[in-house]
Amino acid sequence: MALNTVSSDRLSTNVKNTNFTAAEKQDLTDDILPLAGQLGNRNILHNGSFIVHQRGGTTTSPGFLLDRWYSAMNGGTATFSQGTETSGTVYEKGLVNYCRITNTANSTASGAYRYLRQSIEAQNLLKSGWNYKSASAKITLSFYVRSSVAQNFYGYLRLSDSPDSRYPFETGSLTADTWTKVTKVIPGYASGNIDNDNGSGMEVLIAPFWGTGGTDSGVTLNTWAAFNGAQRFPDYATTWAGTNGATFDVTGVQLEVGSVATDFEHRSFGQELALCQRYFIRLGYGNQYAYVAAGIMANNTTPRCGPFVLPTTMRAAPTATRVGDLTVDSETAAGTLVTAISSAETTVHGGRLDFTCNSHSAGAGQSVHIYSDTATSGLDFSSEL
Repeated sequence: MALNTVSSDRLSTNVKNTNFTAAEKQDLTDDILPLAGQLGNRNILHNGSFIVHQRGGTTTSPGFLLDRWYSAMNGGTATFSQGTETSGTVYEKGLVNYCRITNTANSTASGAYRYLRQSIEAQNLLKSGWNYKSASAKITLSFYVRSSVAQNFYGYLRLSDSPDSRYPFETGSLTADTWTKVTKVIPGYASGNIDNDNGSGMEVLIAPFWGTGGTDSGVTLNTWAAFNGAQRFPDYATTWAGTNGATFDVTGVQLEVGSVATDFEHRSFGQELALCQRYFIRLGYGNQYAYVAAGIMANNTTPRCGPFVLPTTMRAAPTATRVGDLTVDSETAAGTLVTAISSAETTVHGGRLDFTCNSHSAGAGQSVHIYSDTATSGLDFSSEL
C-alpha cells in the first residue's frame, strides 16, 4: 500500500467489526478518510477557499485580487470582492470566505465577459500523478457556486502548453441564492501536453458571462478540443449579465487526481499563505509604520536597500512595485517621501532595490530604513502566472 493512499478494504474491515448500523458504517467510511487518492495535498489549486487576501479591498479592474485568482471583466462594470459567510451550507463545511463577482453595470454585448481564473504551474500538474494522456486517468474538479439569478453557467479547463486545448463544462441550472456543489470528472487527453517548467500548465476558469464574441452554439461540452478564443463555451443566457447588481459567488474550488470529489481539503491559513507567496508577496500592507526595507544612502536622493531575503522561494524573479506612500528615515535626519523604485535586482530568493526619494539630509553611506506611511502602503513582489 502506498504511503499516501488508503486501503478501502482495511478501513471497511475495521468499520465492519463494530456494532454500528449499516447506514452508520457507510457514513463512517465516507467521512473518516477519503477512499481514493492522497490523504493530504490533494488539492492542486491554491486558495480554493479564498481565505488569503494579501492585497485587501475590492477591484473593478482586471488583475489579481484574491491570491492566485485572476479576475477580469469587459463591457459595463463589475466588482470583485471577498465575501464572508456566517451560517448555512458552505459555512458548516468550514468554507467561510468566497469570491463574489457583482455585475454593477450590466452588459450583454458580444465582447463582454466576467470571469475568475487560476493558472496552475506546469511542473506541479505534471508531477501530480495524473496520467494526463490517458482517457482512463481522471482528475476531478469540484466547487460550490451561488448566483442571485437562476441560470446555467459555464467554465473550462485549459491545457496551456502546445497544443493549446480546452475542456468546457456547465454548472447546470442554479436555483437563485442557493449554494450548489458542482463536480466534474475529466479524462486525460492524448493530444495534450504539459511541460516540466514553471510556466502555466493549466487554467481553471469559471465565468458567469461571456458574450457571443467568445462563444458558439456548436461547442460540445465535456470533451477536449483545440482551444479557440471565439468558441470557448456554448452561447450564454443573458439573464445574469443583463441584471444590474446580480451576484455570482464561488468557494471550495478543488482539483484532485482521481475520479472522486473528496471533501474540500482545508489547509491552515499559514500553509495556504506560504503556497500563495510563491507567486505574490506584499510587505507592510495592513500596518502603518511597518518597516519594509533597510540599506544605505547611495546619494541624497537614492536609498539603496538590500540584500533582502524573501519569506519563500518565488516561482520566478519577481517584479517589485511600490504601493502607496513610503518614507525613508534615518537616526540622524528627518524622514522624506519615497517617490519611486528606480532599479531592482531580484532573484527568486530576494535581491536589492534602489529607490528615488525627495532630497534627504543623510549623507552617502548613512544607514536608512523605509517604512509604510499608511496601512494601505507597502512593497509588492509578484511572479504571478
